[in-house]
Amino acid sequence: MEQSLLIKNEGKNINYASYTDKFNIIIMGEPGVGKTELLKNLSKNKSSKFKIITQEKDDKLNKNTGFNNNIIEKISLEFVSEEKEYLIKIWNYCYISDNRLINDFMNKADAFIIVYSIIDKNSFNNIQNWVNEAKNKTSSKKIKFFIIGNKSDKINKRQVGVDEIRQFCEKDNFKFFEISSLNKKDLDDCFTDIFLDIININYTDTEYSQLSSAEEKNNKNICSCCKKYCCIF
Repeated sequence: MEQSLLIKNEGKNINYASYTDKFNIIIMGEPGVGKTELLKNLSKNKSSKFKIITQEKDDKLNKNTGFNNNIIEKISLEFVSEEKEYLIKIWNYCYISDNRLINDFMNKADAFIIVYSIIDKNSFNNIQNWVNEAKNKTSSKKIKFFIIGNKSDKINKRQVGVDEIRQFCEKDNFKFFEISSLNKKDLDDCFTDIFLDIININYTDTEYSQLSSAEEKNNKNICSCCKKYCCIF
């Protein structure tokens, strides 16, 4: 099988067994909303609340522009809460390289972050399309959604009001944030809140409760497609 983003070497050995639990987050949204900048700034962030372990980039040369893409495809980070350590991976959905594994990939997601730009009304209008795409490609009924309105540093060009996004999120009980990915405190507060929510998800009544043994739970990261351990759990 051709190597894909899901199973390629991370460039650093991670002791998965040392973590209390492991989670995958997929980040989605329209082009130009700042997903790449957000991930780049998060990867550089010297947070006291979480520590970046590895990141993977697409360093290919863009044939159209002549510039290096320098796109972050995935970040692996360590998050500590109540003296427990968690491994969290954030995946850039637009740069999943192997469509053959997309359904398996989506089904292993614990949460989706959908990013829009507060200065781009179209990106706000298309949030529901991204929600639908995520729901259509995952079988989980307990999946968490977080909505991030980026570019709050350009508030004088605002096209999406806070009341609009609040009304949209309330109907489905989505948590939303307005941030500037350029602001370290915004990133710290936003992602700490998201991580805390994810690690406190109660899976008791979900599909995990139907697994026949604790061993099967521990092996949930075996890819149903390639039957081997992927770097998505």
